[in-house]
Amino acid sequence: MLASLAIGAFLAGPTAARLAEARSPRFVARLGMVLEIIGIAGLGLTITTTVSGWIIAAWLVVYGVGVGYASAQLTSLILADVPRRKGGQASGTQSTARQIGSALGTAVLGTVLFVALANQTTSNLASVPGLTDAQRADISHAVEHSAGTVIPSLSQIPVHGAAVADAAGEAFASAIRLTALTAAGFVFLGLLATLKLPPEGRRVDELELEPDPDDALEPDAA
Repeated sequence: MLASLAIGAFLAGPTAARLAEARSPRFVARLGMVLEIIGIAGLGLTITTTVSGWIIAAWLVVYGVGVGYASAQLTSLILADVPRRKGGQASGTQSTARQIGSALGTAVLGTVLFVALANQTTSNLASVPGLTDAQRADISHAVEHSAGTVIPSLSQIPVHGAAVADAAGEAFASAIRLTALTAAGFVFLGLLATLKLPPEGRRVDELELEPDPDDALEPDAA
């Protein structure tokens, strides 16, 4: 499935530069974010225990194209109004910010997934007759801590195995839906933030012609 995402990013490569020249890097970045939202939200809205793998792959291709468009233009957009003499500092700052954002995003979405998975599994197991509270708690704990990988083996539980596996599977699909929609919401907030950016910035070579205010604060060399 992850190969579908890579295919989408690969498909975006040849067209990203041409689109940026024809329109603008900012347009391409925004288009990429829109495609990311469509891909993530589409995956979240269609994911079920019986969904076809081709449908999942299709949404991942859309998301991959969006990532390819947005990522290709991100650095150039950030550094567009930065003088060359400060390019290294600005590049390092944006790289650090991206890494921090990636780590925080993984932490937040991981928390949403695991909390939703535990709660939904417990809720779904309540409708399975014949299970004690202790059994429900043990199954829910196993599903949460295995990130759902234990679900197929739950069908081997005597008497209620099939019902338990179905309940856990539905809980996992529900948790994925919530996590995907949460991720789409964060990308949408990022898209809204780009709408507040000022008009296309001046060229870097034009900025190089202007004096740096910080230089006036530095003492003259002896």
